[in-house]
Amino acid sequence: MFTLYSYNGRDAKALRRQYAEVIRKEFYEGELLLDASDSFDVSIEKAIGHPISLVRVLTRSGISFRRSWAHIRSNQIGVRVIWFVRKGRLQIVRSQKSYEVSPNEWCILDSSMPFFAHAPPEEHGAFDAIQAIVPAQVFLSHLPGITELNRAFPIAVGGQKTISKYLDLLFGEGERLSRSAAEPLATAFLKVISDSLSNLVAELRRRKRLVDQRFEDIEACVAGNLTDPDLD
Repeated sequence: MFTLYSYNGRDAKALRRQYAEVIRKEFYEGELLLDASDSFDVSIEKAIGHPISLVRVLTRSGISFRRSWAHIRSNQIGVRVIWFVRKGRLQIVRSQKSYEVSPNEWCILDSSMPFFAHAPPEEHGAFDAIQAIVPAQVFLSHLPGITELNRAFPIAVGGQKTISKYLDLLFGEGERLSRSAAEPLATAFLKVISDSLSNLVAELRRRKRLVDQRFEDIEACVAGNLTDPDLD
């Protein structure tokens, strides 16, 4: 991996300007916001750039990033961002739903829709997360039918441990991998995510069907006893 950007100082204006330039060049346009602080310590590292990019965001200062409709109209880049949080908590605000991603959890964001993301560091610590930046056509070819799902998923339990292992391999060794070596590993990484999501979505649908059946049972019970004269 190599450092894309690093800042340690007190000049919030310079940090916002420089960070925005890096983000616009590497990912997409948006607005950086900073929590009140006497000093700022932020770094961005990158491992691989094809067919996906892996980027690590490490900050000991609270930062937020907003991508609005205005940013989207002027910078129509269709990528999916898969966040893997290691330290701290990532707070996501969308029009559909707001949620939080805790350490050892992950989520998916679509850059073609507005979002607000806040990354406060742990108390007396840091916020540390890896982003997989996946071009839309690559995402759709490997994860067809998968949307953002507007929730966080665990990364360190059951079969999802494989995701963590691939992530460590790609990010830790990505700089030393040739393009031909990185591509099949990245493809396998996306396949593991796809399989994991498919299992999770199937489980969510099963639970929903079970809940729906319970409601139907309750409604039938109520309807069958409404005329009972012994009810008070």
